[in-house]
Amino acid sequence: MKKIKLLTLTCLLLSVVFMSCKKDPKKDDPVEPTSGETVYIMGTYGVTKSFLLTNEQLSFFDNNIGDFGALDMAIADNGDVYVVGEVEPNDDGSLPSSMLFKNGVPCYEYDFDYASFCRIAIEDNGKIALAGLHLTDQIRPAVWDGTTATNLPLPGGDNISKWYITSMDYKDGHELIAGFYVNANGKYVPAVWVDRQLVNVDPMNGASTIVDAGTLINGTNFKIAGRYLNKEGNYMAYEYDSQSGTGTRIPYQWEGSNVSMAYGIVNSSKWNKTEAEGSRSNYSLITEDYEHYEISPTTGKPYMDTCYGGFYVVKDGSVLPQTMYRYPEGNTISSIIDMSINSKNQLYLVGSFYTIHEGIKPAYWIDGVRHIIPLEGGAASKIIIKPAQK
Repeated sequence: MKKIKLLTLTCLLLSVVFMSCKKDPKKDDPVEPTSGETVYIMGTYGVTKSFLLTNEQLSFFDNNIGDFGALDMAIADNGDVYVVGEVEPNDDGSLPSSMLFKNGVPCYEYDFDYASFCRIAIEDNGKIALAGLHLTDQIRPAVWDGTTATNLPLPGGDNISKWYITSMDYKDGHELIAGFYVNANGKYVPAVWVDRQLVNVDPMNGASTIVDAGTLINGTNFKIAGRYLNKEGNYMAYEYDSQSGTGTRIPYQWEGSNVSMAYGIVNSSKWNKTEAEGSRSNYSLITEDYEHYEISPTTGKPYMDTCYGGFYVVKDGSVLPQTMYRYPEGNTISSIIDMSINSKNQLYLVGSFYTIHEGIKPAYWIDGVRHIIPLEGGAASKIIIKPAQK
């Protein structure tokens, strides 16, 4: 089950190259704390271990059961920090199990039987809700309000072999759950539910399409973003807007690129709760690179021997020039997964940074300056910036 829910994160750790056009990409400046705000950055490292960085203070998850792989985070208005993920058992042969942490402690006030949840959000009424898979006779997507599971309607006429739930969002009294599944032919097919009703979505005209992220725009309108396989067999980034009902390919920004992916999409209401519906903006997080593969004479399997590229942010369909980064050296890889903006209007991006000499590490960028989190083999996957409590 862990392989199912960590698909996106695994792919993120294998992609994309970084460069700052304005700053030294090797420079890791100290972070100046922003008065009155708390910055939470969640991520994973090692094989199945997780961390939470709170205003530069690093903490870990300990449940005396096994290693914990964090998948999502939400913070209530009262400051309670919820992190959901999977516990890897201690060599007893059992399957990974879901666990919810509240303020760094296993949260046993909720009892989720037959659940494999991977997304968490705060409803408009302040209660937590989770989305994932209901492990009944037929594994299927579901939502948990408190301890009650509600199965989501399934698409008809498709033999589904695997499910992936990648997004959950609440806004203005509406709910969005997004993901994708694998059909009998091995094709990736998007799946979106709005207010627990299945919405027909075909962003890229029948192409094998992965939904990596989604957000509500206004009312029941939504945007999703991800990647699809083009005719050459390479992944291309896309956005889909439910109001227009069409998917839009995001063109390559770097010369020579052959792969691009939209790993995140964020609505500006995440950091500006007072915006009117019509003025909200959407930000898609694009990673892009050139990848070349060779066949290993030892294993007979393909391996990536060359890569280079960059990443950037698309706001309401237009690339933000100040976010376009490209690293000049080969075999240097980075990914961006989530973003936020603080009260000083500084742009935070979180993801991972890899060099052939130092390996892969969780990282974040503030207005183009990279900050490495000193943990081996992982990625930062979620950021939430909260104002001071009144």
